[in-house]
Amino acid sequence: LFNPHLTLGRVRDQASDSERRGIGAAFSCQTLGTSEPWLVEKVYLIQSQLGPRGATYSDLASRPLAGAK
Repeated sequence: LFNPHLTLGRVRDQASDSERRGIGAAFSCQTLGTSEPWLVEKVYLIQSQLGPRGATYSDLASRPLAGAK
């Protein structure tokens, strides 16, 4: 089952419950704010492979959005 998502960060499996609660508390009080509008012309499907030195990313596919120049 494919579950599309946007990863904003990762917490290592070894993180304790109190560390996870602290991270959650830190994020829960943040706001995104506003920015100037921006145009999205293409969507990429990217695969991440977690390894001992961090993640490596591979572009699997990309598609232009309707109306893109």
